[in-house]
Amino acid sequence: MNVTGIVAEYNPFHNGHLYHLTRARKDTGADYIIVVLSGDFVQRGAPAILDKYARTKMALLGGADLVLELPVCYAVSSADYYAGGAATLLDRLGVVDCLSFGSEHGRIEDLCGIAALSAHETPAYSVALNHYMVEGKSFAYANMHALMDACGDERLKAMISSVLREPNNSLGISYIKTLMRRTSGIKPHTIFRAPARAGESEGVFSAMKVRSDLMRTGDIRYLDDQVPDYVLKELMDNHGKTFPLTRNDFSDLLLYKLRSLLYYDDIEPLRHFETYQDVSRSTAARIAACINQYENFKQFTGLLKTKNVTYASISRSMIHILLDLKKDRMQEWVDNDYVPYARVLGFRESATPLLSQIKKNSEIPLVTKIKDAASLLDPASMKMLRSDIFASELYEQIAAQKFSHPFRSEYTREIVICHDL
Repeated sequence: MNVTGIVAEYNPFHNGHLYHLTRARKDTGADYIIVVLSGDFVQRGAPAILDKYARTKMALLGGADLVLELPVCYAVSSADYYAGGAATLLDRLGVVDCLSFGSEHGRIEDLCGIAALSAHETPAYSVALNHYMVEGKSFAYANMHALMDACGDERLKAMISSVLREPNNSLGISYIKTLMRRTSGIKPHTIFRAPARAGESEGVFSAMKVRSDLMRTGDIRYLDDQVPDYVLKELMDNHGKTFPLTRNDFSDLLLYKLRSLLYYDDIEPLRHFETYQDVSRSTAARIAACINQYENFKQFTGLLKTKNVTYASISRSMIHILLDLKKDRMQEWVDNDYVPYARVLGFRESATPLLSQIKKNSEIPLVTKIKDAASLLDPASMKMLRSDIFASELYEQIAAQKFSHPFRSEYTREIVICHDL
């Protein structure tokens, strides 16, 4: 049995994703493809435009055989945590042979070479990284320049500078680093992804472009050349009924949470903000200074952005506060090998042999029904699962109110099963 893993958001699924799934299966000779999917909140620090069950259905119709949920603590984190959680989940299943991802560079040997430089940190790299971080640089900037400083080869320095300026290259390197650190048997595989054109933030096939076109025009038919027919049908059937959700739909909840933290402690109010993942003392101070200018989630995130801290980083910080994702809990989960369970969101009927093989080989339990999770997981693992449930039910509550449909609890939602023809 040959199994390939893919990490994705599919926010929403488009023709580029279909190409990747098809090409990955062909290139790697995969009998089965497992997709590790972000849940209802995504890495750019925002709610997904569609819920995870709708995106799971799209993935299965597009050729995935099994869809597992990436725990929310990693789904809304920066590249190293995101990649660490996803690649570790695939590794702990005990059946995955290959991890496939898109990259602007497209040459796996170069990406592996760069990953090797930071997978096992040298003293020179660590000192340089700390230097840039203390200066207040973003991790992406600090990592790139630390690698260049620690490298004596001018040709390699130039390649590092070029490769790490593209987001999918950087994410791919993070996957490879995780596999190297774990001495995993999973082989990395990359497919060339066209880099962004001027004025775009993603490549030719772009989920951001699909979202932008949808929000700008409101006309789903406008997307017919960007998404497969089955995705177009799902979008047309459910637009204005269950989606779209945006950051600003969570504006009131975020404001309440920020003000409650600000007034929680009169002696040292900022220290409570700093307990949340990715929230620094300077970001906490800016929250306090700007809170009276708050209009909505998107506008406030823009107010907090600085030269050294990106919009996406600030937006992730706001999501961490909203979802109560704290630094000490994240560290506990990472120290306990990142992911203690594999929650199934959906599968194809023909994937039954794959599920059987996972149950036989996996280090971690498959969770198919939340009501059974307490008998499978220890208390620390249940904390992570409860954070996933909280995030999804908060998302669903906002969707139910916005679109006037009944609330659907995580405890009653059913796994998506794709029946083979």
